Amino acid sequence: MIEHVEFGIGLIPGTLGRRVRSAYYRRRFCRLGSRVTIETGLQVQGACNVSIGDEFACLRNCIVAAGEDGSIQIGDRVSLNTNVHINACERGRIVIGDDVLVGPNVVMRASDHVAASVGVPIREQGHTGGEISVENDVWLGANVVVVGNVSIGRGAVVAASAVVTRSVDPYTVVGGVPARFIRRRGD
Repeated sequence: MIEHVEFGIGLIPGTLGRRVRSAYYRRRFCRLGSRVTIETGLQVQGACNVSIGDEFACLRNCIVAAGEDGSIQIGDRVSLNTNVHINACERGRIVIGDDVLVGPNVVMRASDHVAASVGVPIREQGHTGGEISVENDVWLGANVVVVGNVSIGRGAVVAASAVVTRSVDPYTVVGGVPARFIRRRGD
């Protein structure tokens, strides 16, 4: 039933739709700050495990999934561009600091499939919980993928289409697959 309500609310265009979505998700999320903008098409799983700060902006067709056993914390002045997927299901945890810019089509997935046994189908082996930490003042470019158990340091920039498989130092620019150091910001 909730999925049908959220689907309908997600289709309401314009200012009215943004107001209705803000009021609705203020009741559903663990916390939703003030002055938020939620555009059409947001899909949410485990809303009671999601906490979002002030001045949050979420453009079209994003997914925020904490499930029954995950946790997502999003700070103040965070912007999600279109088609962003933030997934902390399966015992995952994602913490996003303040003043973070997330480009279109970014995927953050804290947990991972277990694939240790070749004699058992991967889909039957379960998941490992993980954590993603994105500190303050970070910019994740378009099409970035961030896997579990990494931290992206304060002031870092992750170039478009990078795959972040290990932690990123503060105030650095990284890019590529897998993401590697390019330069320090300000140099």
